[in-house]
Amino acid sequence: NEIRVNLIKNSLVFVFNSFGFGVGAGNSMYYMQNHAVYDTEGIINVHNWWFEILTEYGVFIFIGSVIFYVSLFIHLYNCYKKLEINEEKKICEALLISLIIFFFASVSSSSILNLLPQWILFSFGLGFLNYYRLKKEPCV
Repeated sequence: NEIRVNLIKNSLVFVFNSFGFGVGAGNSMYYMQNHAVYDTEGIINVHNWWFEILTEYGVFIFIGSVIFYVSLFIHLYNCYKKLEINEEKKICEALLISLIIFFFASVSSSSILNLLPQWILFSFGLGFLNYYRLKKEPCV
């Protein structure tokens, strides 16, 4: 746990030193290896989705990611409350549960930034919201 805390502390130092703009895509491991302030015992991957985005892309992209994630969850939850067809409700429920599980999995001990299933989850969630919007307000 101390190593994970030090990884996060180093990430925050890098973000602060870059004036909130981040160290650049894919550079967090380089900075962790060569410019770490806190000892990570040779572990150079941040191992946290949220801090990986914050460290590499900066505060603005991080805030945008959080807003996207929270708004996707809120919109899906609002759809879930309004849906009446059981099959659609099950799909929406599965998406909500997947987003909750993703939140906890995103702080796991491996990097998921380049993992394809998470991007499919986000796109499927957006696709379902678009389906709901078009169904509710049919195109004329």
